[in-house]
Amino acid sequence: MNISKNTVAFLTYTLKDHASGQLIEKITSNEPQAFIFGTGQLIPGFEDNLIGMQSGSNFEFVIPCVEAYGERDPNAVFDIPKDTFEVDGMIDQEVIRIGNHIPMRDDYGNKHVGRVIEHKRDEIVMDFNHPLAGKDLLFSGEVLQVREAFEEELNMPEGCSCGGNCGCKGEHAHQHSHEGSENCQVCGNPAELQGQGIGDCKCS
Repeated sequence: MNISKNTVAFLTYTLKDHASGQLIEKITSNEPQAFIFGTGQLIPGFEDNLIGMQSGSNFEFVIPCVEAYGERDPNAVFDIPKDTFEVDGMIDQEVIRIGNHIPMRDDYGNKHVGRVIEHKRDEIVMDFNHPLAGKDLLFSGEVLQVREAFEEELNMPEGCSCGGNCGCKGEHAHQHSHEGSENCQVCGNPAELQGQGIGDCKCS
């Protein structure tokens, strides 16, 4: 069977930053990742490169950043007052440590995940760009299996295209299970918030 609309494909792959060669993610045959095709949840560059492939097909392709996570936006970096992070008058220093990802809400109630990048005297500087923004993504791997999607998979709540593992929504090419991981490598969600629809990849 070939990958087509309303099929599920099980893949192994490596994802790298095309420019630097840095490894971003590796999915092995021990835990292949399932993707549901034709539901509108995968970015076109990812889906289009895999449509028509079958079990045993190997692939390698690059998705430009403008078709994946977009360019970095300097306007997505904000100074957040430190007292925003107070709970009972105290600030958990682990929460605001450099590099930590924190789910936040904007004035309209929309959820976003930002990364702490700097401490100022009275403010925390947070970057709300996608962690992979500005990167051209190199995917290489193999199709292990293709099958028809089950009705319940096609009728999953909007935002899930990874076979039910994490509840992601594909504003990016790949959705993956977060089980047993720490912060999501895609959107930065901490483990306790993964699968709740929070963050840029809606794995949240």
